Amino acid sequence: MLAFIDSFEWRNMMSQRILLFLAVLTMAISVRAAVIRVPGDLPTIQEAIDRAVNWDHILVADGTYTGPGNKNLDTRGKALVLESENGADLCVIDCENSGRGFYIHSGEDENTVIRGFTVVHGDMETGGGACFYQSSPMIISCVFMLNNAVYGGGVEINSSEPVFVDSSFLANSATTYGGGAVCNGAPVFRRCTFAGNDAISGGGIHVDSGYPRFITTTFSENVAISGGAAFSYDSFLLFFNCLIRDNQASQGGGVLMYSGGSFHAAGRSSSDLINCTFSGNQASEGAAIYCGDEAWPDIINCIIRGDSPNAIYVHEYANPTVLYSNVQGGFAGEGNIDSEPLFVSGPAGDYYLSQLSSGQTQDSPCTNTGQHSAVDTCVIHDDITICLDDTSTKTDSFTDIGMADMGYHAPPGECSHSGDVTGDGEITSDDAQMTFQIALAFYVPDQTEKCAADCNGDAEVSSGDAQTVFSMVMGSGFCVDPPPVDGFVHIESGNFYMGSPGYELCRDMEETEHFVTLTTDFYMQKTEVTQEQWETVMGSNPSYFNGGNRPVENITWYDAVVYCNRYSLAQGISPCYYADPEFTELFDGEHPVVTGPVYWDQNSVGYRLPTEAEWEYTCRAGQKTAYNNGQTNLDCQEDANLSPIAWYYYTSGAETHDVGLLPSNLWGLVDMHGNVFEYCWDWYGGFSPSWPQTDPMGPDTGEMKILRGGGFISSAESCRSGTRPRYWPDHWTYITGLRLVRSIR
Repeated sequence: MLAFIDSFEWRNMMSQRILLFLAVLTMAISVRAAVIRVPGDLPTIQEAIDRAVNWDHILVADGTYTGPGNKNLDTRGKALVLESENGADLCVIDCENSGRGFYIHSGEDENTVIRGFTVVHGDMETGGGACFYQSSPMIISCVFMLNNAVYGGGVEINSSEPVFVDSSFLANSATTYGGGAVCNGAPVFRRCTFAGNDAISGGGIHVDSGYPRFITTTFSENVAISGGAAFSYDSFLLFFNCLIRDNQASQGGGVLMYSGGSFHAAGRSSSDLINCTFSGNQASEGAAIYCGDEAWPDIINCIIRGDSPNAIYVHEYANPTVLYSNVQGGFAGEGNIDSEPLFVSGPAGDYYLSQLSSGQTQDSPCTNTGQHSAVDTCVIHDDITICLDDTSTKTDSFTDIGMADMGYHAPPGECSHSGDVTGDGEITSDDAQMTFQIALAFYVPDQTEKCAADCNGDAEVSSGDAQTVFSMVMGSGFCVDPPPVDGFVHIESGNFYMGSPGYELCRDMEETEHFVTLTTDFYMQKTEVTQEQWETVMGSNPSYFNGGNRPVENITWYDAVVYCNRYSLAQGISPCYYADPEFTELFDGEHPVVTGPVYWDQNSVGYRLPTEAEWEYTCRAGQKTAYNNGQTNLDCQEDANLSPIAWYYYTSGAETHDVGLLPSNLWGLVDMHGNVFEYCWDWYGGFSPSWPQTDPMGPDTGEMKILRGGGFISSAESCRSGTRPRYWPDHWTYITGLRLVRSIR
């Protein structure tokens, strides 16, 4: 029957009765990610949290939630996703001026995710909308609005490192510090907004002994006595690509000095302000930036204009460094200028820069005048590199190239990059001809035409763009990104280390680690092929375990090839697999198909099986560990690091499960570990010695085909990303299935 999968699986396949008996025992320790709905399953949000275990997903329906159980929400240290069904606009936690929305204080990390809530009318001594104490959750697309506190009207961040993404702090109030937030931790704010908040100190945020990072974040119309947008004491603040406008502050009282209308740095504070725009801020002194006693900020590539009555105030014991910036009134430092920036309105507001290439009448003096190139002006957060060449100061939406422009860069607007230069909804020879004319400067396009002709999205129209458009006319090729395919993920080409490192537990000697490059993009199916999908195409269902959304199994490798061909035909695409090397006779047959040979037409973009290298590349999704959740393996049999993401012997109850129930990897693929083994194209063969390989496809011939991923009766050993089971192509069993890929050419 089955060969070389492992002795553990062999023993467990000998008797289905034994497996079914063991199911009763293993169900008690099975781990699965549940979806809990509020109010469908439980009436309050807190009850859902209390019911949940690690990796569960709580979905909260649209509505306004009030009263006990719907405020002061405590995730109790659990790794879970708490999410509204349709976003913050439609899901509101109303604290009714008593209590706060969230109290997260049990060591939560990035595996605790809160997404899509609006918190209003919170009222506490600290953290009116939320309090984060010794915790670091992810807060995504949330709004904290109209909350009040003595400290931290919107949120309090105490000894914590939460990450806020696409979140807003609006019209919150503190009677002392931090209208929007008060902080002595190290939070990160990406694409966030602080607007209309007020406090005595730090209208937007007050930082004391902290290290917050603000990335592409806007502060506007915040009000305070000291530091309209931000007040910092004994802290390090990073502002990268931020817009700080129309904030207000007056003079400081007590021991505080004159405050900066937008940013007040005092008392051993040091900060980096990189590519920020300050405009319209007001204060008695230091309308943009007030450098108090022992403040040593670095101000680089910034635009500081229209802040009254003066831009930067420097205390006698402060020592700011200002470089490559446009400062109204001038400031000593390399690359600094004092010129009107020539702001113009664009898709995302009023702080774009006038540029001839975007259709304005003159170039701003702030273009191409930064300290470094746009591609090298970056900030790194959680292994994500964010650079200015992904953003724009141009009203035509093209991103910054060459030397960095000064000031705030907006996210690029919509630019079609479609190849449809004529705008008639079709790609024809006229589009190719116009693209050639634009590339050769024989035709001056308007902005819409230029966007469409810039097929590869590099902000230039070249002969390469014209060649791509011509390829589209001929029925192949695509501009920028290929069209999405329902149920599939676009996998970009790249390289990785295939196999397993010598120190990995349970590894086989045939898993020699070596460097592999994949040169072509492809689509990978998000899930294993289901029984419903199989039966729709093939007309029958061979599976042992019945269920439309369970993976199909009990198929040979040749059956899988036939399915690929028939699915391609059903989608109107030329199939990949043929019965002859001239590609004249399609490979086909009825289950069980047990004979070959099979020839692969690699010029086809039909659906097919992945190569072994493609499978491991997508399974790992950038991870180098044994499992694609970033965890190493702890045991060869039952492994706590595998259980949350895989249906295997210790979690499956000895049967397959519906696809897509467990967490995906970083690229959105599910069930890459466990459920059923997945066929690959390759014949089994030992890896070559550890020299690099490009687009490997395995030996030309062999006896057995590669299987990957492990199955529902596998040990943890066989579910590792690098393990290499194999099976005869003319045999079938209830643990073998498939997942489709499709080349992009």
